[in-house]
Amino acid sequence: MNKKLYYLCCFIMLISIVGTAIFIALMPDIVPMHYNLQGEINRMGSKYENLIFPLATIGLGVFFLLFARYYGKKSQDKDEKSLLYVAFVTLIFITALGFYYMLQSVNYGLEAPSSNSVGIDFVGVGIGLLLICFGFIMPKVPRNSTFGLRTKWSMANDRVWQKCQRFGGFSSIVFGVILILLSLVLSSDIIGIALIVMVVLWLFICIIASYYYYKNDISE
Repeated sequence: MNKKLYYLCCFIMLISIVGTAIFIALMPDIVPMHYNLQGEINRMGSKYENLIFPLATIGLGVFFLLFARYYGKKSQDKDEKSLLYVAFVTLIFITALGFYYMLQSVNYGLEAPSSNSVGIDFVGVGIGLLLICFGFIMPKVPRNSTFGLRTKWSMANDRVWQKCQRFGGFSSIVFGVILILLSLVLSSDIIGIALIVMVVLWLFICIIASYYYYKNDISE
């Protein structure tokens, strides 16, 4: 199973390289490189600046895979598998985000500049999907030192850990769905603030839950 995850991560990195090469070939030399919270272009730049996306994907991918391999050599299979899951989901997110913005650059060369805008709504949807993916993974992850709802309370023992991961997974899915819905219905002016508030709230609730499960466990 771990070997398949290694291959999948490498495949995503390859897709990022090939996809970026195709997008760069299709877009004009000067393209939008930054947008404000309203989705309006506020900086132009060379199309080759988009190479940051595959470079970030490869850099993070190599880091994750080497780190996972380190755990594998130490026979820490739980940590290795957990890190590979995180790597897989993270690399998909970064690649999709890069492709989305590069697609806007391609469209910029085909449409009138005034009709081009990119809202933060896509980022909100992406983060929401990322939380949902993590939500399905967390309950399946055994106690480890790299991934999951990790606090000094959740790491107390396997019983507390499992309860915390089930709660963390469920709440991650719920908040992910809420983020997606908010990104689709809120105006771009307040989506950024809403994303920050929701993510901080989710983390706070998870920390409180880990303390609750820990206190419950030691009192039994």
